[in-house]
Amino acid sequence: MKIYATASIPKYLLYSFSLVRLEEICLENLVCLKAIRYSQNQIICKLYGNKDDIKEAIKALYQEINEECKNQIDLIKQSKKVIPEAIQQYSELLNNDAIYKEEFDKQAQNYIRNCQINDITPHPEVSEEYLIEE
Repeated sequence: MKIYATASIPKYLLYSFSLVRLEEICLENLVCLKAIRYSQNQIICKLYGNKDDIKEAIKALYQEINEECKNQIDLIKQSKKVIPEAIQQYSELLNNDAIYKEEFDKQAQNYIRNCQINDITPHPEVSEEYLIEE
């Protein structure tokens, strides 16, 4: 009897693993790869086939991923720790209301100044409090 099953794979384990190889593993085990869904931290594969074939396909998939991980362990350790500086700064900006308001005010002033210099009508979303007196 054929059934549906899912396999979840953490994204950070898939740096050197291709989706083509995933399809090959499924075909080798007589399993159909019906769908792939990407979530924030993992990839979820929907498989269709006989229960035993699906078990073998998932087992082969995880074995191959584990082998790849052993070869790429340094890269995986780095990926867990490294957050780009621009994203860290953006996150800090959004988490602090006072800093956010200050940055917004600065950007709004720059925008209004640019509009006045280039004789452009500002967007209505920017309130009149940012208008610069000449």
